[in-house]
Amino acid sequence: MNNNYGYVPFNVPNNQIVSNDVINKQAEIKDIKRLGNKIGGSLILYTVLSNVLSIGLLLFVIVSGAYDQANPNYISGINPTAYYLLSGCISIATAVISGIFLCKLSKNNIDHVIKLKIVNFKKTLALMLVCMSFIFISNIALSLLNLNLSLFGFKNTIPESNSGSSIVDYGLYFLSVAIIPPLVEEFLFRGAIMGSLRKYGDGFAILISSLLFGLAHGNFVQTPVTFLAGLLMGALTIYTGSLIPSIILHFLNNSLSVVTDIAVQTFGEQIPSVMYTGLMVVSLVVGLLAMAYLAKKDKHILTVLPSSTIATLKQKTLYVFTSVTIIIVVIINLITAITVAVGSAL
Repeated sequence: MNNNYGYVPFNVPNNQIVSNDVINKQAEIKDIKRLGNKIGGSLILYTVLSNVLSIGLLLFVIVSGAYDQANPNYISGINPTAYYLLSGCISIATAVISGIFLCKLSKNNIDHVIKLKIVNFKKTLALMLVCMSFIFISNIALSLLNLNLSLFGFKNTIPESNSGSSIVDYGLYFLSVAIIPPLVEEFLFRGAIMGSLRKYGDGFAILISSLLFGLAHGNFVQTPVTFLAGLLMGALTIYTGSLIPSIILHFLNNSLSVVTDIAVQTFGEQIPSVMYTGLMVVSLVVGLLAMAYLAKKDKHILTVLPSSTIATLKQKTLYVFTSVTIIIVVIINLITAITVAVGSAL
């Protein structure tokens, strides 16, 4: 007769029988922690590469004469043209190498976790409009939070930089912030990381990749918004089965930030502020209409397929974040965020 029991381990007192569920759960815990360590290792590599390349390229800039700490038009002492060129190169190298490293460690083919297929245009467009409206809402919430914090003397901002003053600088600024990061960060976070986690459930994969995406930005200002954006882009990727929509959404969000920043430096704060407010209102209205359209076309739009794992979402999340390398990643990014917060307050 079949039953739900496995072998009887020799070290179990009184011949206590261990169920298959217990054995399978223990194996699942080990697998999730092992994967957590692989993901943490790839993010440590991401951080190390970023710092090593930054130091190496800074030395190159100093030797080439494009460094002047006293120049107010320079960014961290670096000529804007050189700064954005180097920033773009570092972004590409760190994210691509780390993503490929994780795929190799987790034995995933790159084309298995990173899908770039054509998607349903109408549904995808509607989803992206909904996602943009949520991003606007999160930015409003963050602004209100920062306003309240400032009343208590806490300045929740990141150090300001400039986008240069020439057309070339503006173009490189746009390239390094609005074009390159959406491509390479989606490759790493929604591709390699989320793709490797999906075997333990789509909801779990979206949550963990989003938390790590938020932490990776290394400052308290961006973390809440990037976490929410990660949730939206993760859900968008899984729903459409393609990385292309999340890349486009990421691009739209970053490009809006870049254009607003350039407009503020060119025209002052008043005109860009009015334009941004108008765009925000339009986005919210269109987002609501898009949400109504999606609800009518697909009643299961918000449904996440149930996980076949034994452990719960809470348990799986705990297993990942108690992995040694993930703990190191969290500590590194918290230290970075605290340093940025302290530096901006001084």
